[in-house]
Amino acid sequence: FKPQKTAFQFAAIPLFIASILGISAFGAKGLWIKGKVLGTSQEGYLNLNSAIDGIKNQNFEASKLEFEKSYENFSKASGDLDEMGNVFIEISRFFPFSSKLSSGKNLVEAGKHVAIAGKALNEIVKIMSSFENPLGNNENKNISFLEMFQSTEKEIRSVNQELEQIQENLDKINIDDLPTDKKQQLIALKEKLPLISDITNNFLDNSGVFVDLLGGNGPRKYLFLFQNNQEMRATGGFIGSYGLLDISG
Repeated sequence: FKPQKTAFQFAAIPLFIASILGISAFGAKGLWIKGKVLGTSQEGYLNLNSAIDGIKNQNFEASKLEFEKSYENFSKASGDLDEMGNVFIEISRFFPFSSKLSSGKNLVEAGKHVAIAGKALNEIVKIMSSFENPLGNNENKNISFLEMFQSTEKEIRSVNQELEQIQENLDKINIDDLPTDKKQQLIALKEKLPLISDITNNFLDNSGVFVDLLGGNGPRKYLFLFQNNQEMRATGGFIGSYGLLDISG
């Protein structure tokens, strides 16, 4: 699991906003709204970049703040676009000359969900980073992997829900509205999102197994047999030593 790379993939979505958003058919008001949307969308994109840098540098509080700012900016851009009329924006995606309006709206909405997913991802990395190696020299041995798992599970569910919303928004984007140099990027992104969703879905589908293994449903005792494959036996090698592991909570 490489959270930095995943966050970077998410951040590619708002890149398209500034390059495809065109609202030219509504006179002065349309141009005014276009300027506002482009400005706030660009700010939201910059916030995402800063947030990702925060995760990489383990500056989690700063990253959280930047994701929140990004969400606010994309929400503002979405509200500005709503002034054109939600019904008209939705219908516009079916018409070649006005579909950029709908594509822009869906990219802005995708940006909002990227910000929410990024905030949850930031929390996951923060939780994982807070647990030291239990076999290290740290005197604090009060480490609960069950607690860590349950905390990250909640955030992973949040990421999973946002991935579904991002995919829904991307599916409504007309690929022809994108500049030639951006089309392949969006196609690649749409292909990667289902793979990430499959990973989170599989994790959540098997979460009950992890909880049980970690002693969430009562104490567990595990036997480990260590085999030497240089002294072959039917099981794979000579059993020279063993280990017992007790887990509770």
